Amino acid sequence: MGVFILCVLVVMVILPAAVESFGGGGGGGGGGGGGTVLGGAAFKRLQKRLQMVSGDLGKGFTSAALVGAIKDGPVPKAEREFRINGWRWHTKAVIRDLNRFEAVVRKGQKEMVLTPRELTDQLARCHSFLCNFNWAALMRVERDIFYPWMRDILPEESRALANEFTCSHSTAEDLSQRLGHEVVLVRRANPDSFKRVLSTIGEMRTCVERSQKLQETVFVPFIAAYVSAKEQEVFNRRVIQKLGLLESQIHLVGMREAIAGNSIEASLFEQQIPRVVQAAIPVWRRTVYVKRTACFTGQASAAAAAGAEVAGHSEPVRKGGRRH
Repeated sequence: MGVFILCVLVVMVILPAAVESFGGGGGGGGGGGGGTVLGGAAFKRLQKRLQMVSGDLGKGFTSAALVGAIKDGPVPKAEREFRINGWRWHTKAVIRDLNRFEAVVRKGQKEMVLTPRELTDQLARCHSFLCNFNWAALMRVERDIFYPWMRDILPEESRALANEFTCSHSTAEDLSQRLGHEVVLVRRANPDSFKRVLSTIGEMRTCVERSQKLQETVFVPFIAAYVSAKEQEVFNRRVIQKLGLLESQIHLVGMREAIAGNSIEASLFEQQIPRVVQAAIPVWRRTVYVKRTACFTGQASAAAAAGAEVAGHSEPVRKGGRRH
């Protein structure tokens, strides 16, 4: 049993996968595949992708500078891999929960199934899971481990990119607090109360999708070019220390759910996760995840029970990263 638990903890964050070749077929950044070779048409495609994001990064940042820094990275081009895929999948899980939260709000606006008290309770629990648990865990790992590590090992060009994520954290925390106040004020007799909640969810989605664009387009190739696969695995082991077993189970199921509709990501996930852990995922989904996320499916009473079950794992994150 101890060996099984250790295996589970190791796999939670060490989700090894080769970064998609910049010259390979299939397009998007940061998927599966083998080594990365920057040259010719592949180099131009990467430069074009970077042009889409570099304009938002402030003065002194150009796609040419970013591409140049990636091209000159110390890791041999044929050996470049990205193995911190848990970061990517966790971001996708946050986006999925934002979409589910929006669906709950729209359903509550149109249907009269729940009493006003049940509706506000359901929305409050959706907010708690999304903002105080799932997104908070992602930002906690980014803030406490990922960005300090990245500043130490990546070139100067990447530091302002990390600052960009710091700004996104501040925005997310502000929006989270605003949303928390808005959901308890929702009233069917006041359509504007729903509009305010939906508007804030939309702003939150824009915030995390912008971070995802930087993540997939810039950080994946940066890390692959400057950090060996072995060093990335050392980093992954540091992340494990941030996650408890119960919390890790929920996040891993959430990641798997978030990529279920993407055949490439799902195939990559299944290839890299040991069979013993894959066999445990349906059990965790049924016994832990479904109960914990019942708020998104309208099961208010089950959600209330699940809230007590994971007490201590959903404290709100305030400005500056303190948990209260």
